[in-house]
Amino acid sequence: MKNNLRILFLGEVHEKWGGDEVWTFNLLRELKKYNLNIIPLYTYTRSTNSSIKSYTLRALGVVAVVRKIMKAKDFDLIHTSKIFFPLVALLFSRRRPVVATIHDVYGAYFNIKDKGLLTGFLRFLVEVISIKIPTMIIVPSISTKYKIEAFGIPSNRIRFVGAGVNLNLIDSVNAEKSSDPEIIFVGRLVRHKHPEIVVKLSADLRARANIIGEGHLEGMLKELASKLGANVVFYGRISEIDKIRILKRSWILVLPSEMEGFGLVLAEALACNTPVIAFDCGGPRDIVVDGVNGFLVPVGNYKLLYERAKILIEKQELRYEMGIKGRYSIESKFKWCDVAKRTISTYLEALKKFNSIKF
Repeated sequence: MKNNLRILFLGEVHEKWGGDEVWTFNLLRELKKYNLNIIPLYTYTRSTNSSIKSYTLRALGVVAVVRKIMKAKDFDLIHTSKIFFPLVALLFSRRRPVVATIHDVYGAYFNIKDKGLLTGFLRFLVEVISIKIPTMIIVPSISTKYKIEAFGIPSNRIRFVGAGVNLNLIDSVNAEKSSDPEIIFVGRLVRHKHPEIVVKLSADLRARANIIGEGHLEGMLKELASKLGANVVFYGRISEIDKIRILKRSWILVLPSEMEGFGLVLAEALACNTPVIAFDCGGPRDIVVDGVNGFLVPVGNYKLLYERAKILIEKQELRYEMGIKGRYSIESKFKWCDVAKRTISTYLEALKKFNSIKF
């Protein structure tokens, strides 16, 4: 498949990368193999202690991107990767179609609960406006597709493209399973991901917990680990190579989030032959087959989470079997070449749909 499409790509880069940024990075790397002309325009956000400073920096970054859009040479369409960028794209698209990647939709309740009344409500408004603008919407998970449809967006404007795992990188890292039980959490240390559950699980299982990630809960988590006598190692932000090495060494990955658009780290763990346990919060359903390559547990059910983890800790053969099946599921379903092909197909659909509109 060879194309000469010119794509103006609007994205955001943080000092602390998350699943969204990893997904975007790998997609763009793959798209380059298909003769697309990608023109990347990014805002850059440094970590700050104040939400006001953070939003101010992001706003200034958007202004810089707008200036770059105005200077950009001809392009066929705009692809955005953050929830507020479709609005920017609409205002400066020069009558070009807009394709937006939406990783998750939080809704009014979760936004207000997570961000506070004013900030949460404003973010919800931006979210609603942003999902109604694009010509086509790309989603990495079926769960996000359903959420967007619930906002009244017709299914013919939404395309599920999935996500992938860089198996070549994972296979280049050598590491053996730990001789003693280890569990692992990878993600931002924020409230809705509930890393404190992993600390408690570590104490109750008497297993070492490897926590990779940064966030404002880090101090509280360290105090909790000390209080419970849990053996927890906080790695902070580390390289991809080191993350893979620890994923391969660990016995189980635990993701107790109450909200996940996809959960890329689940796929990465399975690619490392490490079974997973996750709260059944939407996105993980695309990755985890309950009882086959891991377990899905109702959100907030710590008792069942503990029981499932205890089974995996005690049964080596089951861990090994789930790890093998997990690796196979990634090899068969999560290839970046497939994600890229579906994305290009969506670009072509968007161009056809947009060009059929009479102005």
